[in-house]
Amino acid sequence: MTRRSPRCSPRYSQYALLWHAAIAQAHPRAHAILLWSMALMTLLTTTVVALVAGVQEAIGWALCTPAGVVLFAWTMCLVPGATGLNSPANAKLVPGMRARLIELTLLVWLGAIGVFTIGLFMLRDGLAPALLLAIGVTLGVASGVAGARGSWILITPLLAGSIMSRLAPAWLLDALATPAAAALVVASMPPLGVLVTRALLPQAGDRHWNMLAHRERMLGACNKGMVPDGLLGHAWDGLMLRRDLAHRAPRALLMRALGPNLVPLTVAAAAIGGLTFAGLTYLGESSGSGEVAGKLVASSPGMTALILMTFLFQAGSVPALVARNSGEQALVRLAPAMPGLAPQLNRLLARGLLVRGVTCWALTSAAALLLALMVGARGEALAAQACMCCMALPSLALGLRDHARAPSWSIAFVWLLAIGVALIGPLVGALLYLVFGLPFWLCATVAAIVLAAALVRQRLRLVERAPWALPAARLD
Repeated sequence: MTRRSPRCSPRYSQYALLWHAAIAQAHPRAHAILLWSMALMTLLTTTVVALVAGVQEAIGWALCTPAGVVLFAWTMCLVPGATGLNSPANAKLVPGMRARLIELTLLVWLGAIGVFTIGLFMLRDGLAPALLLAIGVTLGVASGVAGARGSWILITPLLAGSIMSRLAPAWLLDALATPAAAALVVASMPPLGVLVTRALLPQAGDRHWNMLAHRERMLGACNKGMVPDGLLGHAWDGLMLRRDLAHRAPRALLMRALGPNLVPLTVAAAAIGGLTFAGLTYLGESSGSGEVAGKLVASSPGMTALILMTFLFQAGSVPALVARNSGEQALVRLAPAMPGLAPQLNRLLARGLLVRGVTCWALTSAAALLLALMVGARGEALAAQACMCCMALPSLALGLRDHARAPSWSIAFVWLLAIGVALIGPLVGALLYLVFGLPFWLCATVAAIVLAAALVRQRLRLVERAPWALPAARLD
C-alpha cells in the first residue's frame, strides 16, 4: 500500500497561497531566503550566547531570534505584499480574500510576538517595557510601510518611554516589572493586532488607493535622500554639483547617478543619536544620582549596537538603491570623463561605493565611541565597544556585486544578510574562547577584519569581470 499524504484544510491552503503571493513581491524565492536566514541567524546567535552566557539565555535567544526574523519579514514583506493584493479588483474577483488576508496577517503577527514574549520571559524579569516597545515598533513601522497615515502615533510615545525609562522613578519601574503589568500587555496584544490589521487592509477602494499613493510619496521622498525640497534643496544640489564639476573627479560624478547619498543620512542618524544620548547624560548628571549614571553607562553598549544597526541598514540598502535609480545611468556612461571599458568603469564604481561605505562606517563608529566616552566608558568597556564597531565591517562587501545581472533583492532581505555577516565575528571569537581560551573580543575583531578583507577582495574581482554595471539591473 502506498502512503497517502495528509490533506490540508482549504483554509490552510488559502493561507499558504496568500503567504507566498504576498512575500514573493519582495523576491521570487523570499520564502526559502526567509527560512535559511532564520535558521542561520538562530544558530549563530544561540551558539554565541550559549558559549558566553549560559543555557537559559541561549534558550531565550533561540526563541527571540526566529521570532524577530519573522516579525521583521512580517513588517517589511508580508504587510506591503498583502496591501498590494488587497486591491478592489482582486476583492471582486476572489470573494473572501480580504478576510483570509486579515486572518493570515493577524495570525503571523500574534504567533511571532507570542514566541518573542516567551523568549523575553526567559531573558528578563520585567518584560512589559520591552514587549510594549516591540509591539509599538512592529505595528507602527508596518503601518508606515503600508502607507497608513498616523503610524508615528504607535512609535513615538513608546520610543520616548523607552528612553525616559532610564531616568524614570523607581516606583514606576517597579510597577512595570510586576507580572500584572506583563499580563496586561499580553492581554492587549490581540485587540491591538485586530485594530491595526483591519486598518492596514481596508475594504473601501478609495482608502486602498490613498494608502498606495501615500506610500509612493514616502518612497519618492526617501529616494531623494537628505536633500530638502524647494529652493533650499535645489540650491544645495546645485552647490554639490558645481563642486563635483570643479574637481572633475569621475568617481564623484558617477556617485551622483546612484540615487541618494548615504553619507548625509549617516551624519543625521549619528547626530540624532548623539543629541538624544547627550540629553540623557546631562539629565543624569544634573540629578546627582550615581544610580542614574550607572544606568547610562550600562546602556552605552546598547546604544552602540543601535547606531551600528543604522549602518548595517544603510549598507544593505545600497544594492536596491543602485537598481532603483537607473534612469540617468545610461547618460552617465556617455559622459567624456567616464572610462570607455567595462572593467575600468566597474572598478571606478566599486571603489566609489567602497569609499562611501567606509565613510559611513567611520562616522557611525566615531559617534558610538564618542557617546561611550560621554557617559564615562573607559578601559576595557571602551575597547569592547570599539571591537563591536569592527563587527560590522564585512557588510561593506554587500554593495560590490554584478549590478547588471544580479537579481534585485528586497532591502529587507539584504538587511538580514548584513546582520548575519556581522554575527560571524562574534561566533568565531566565542568558539576560540571556548576551545583555546583566547581573548573573545580580540579574536572576534580579527575574524571580522579578515572576513571583511577577504569578501571585499573577492567581490572586487567579481565586479571587474562583470559586464557594464550601468544601467543597473538591465540584465536581471
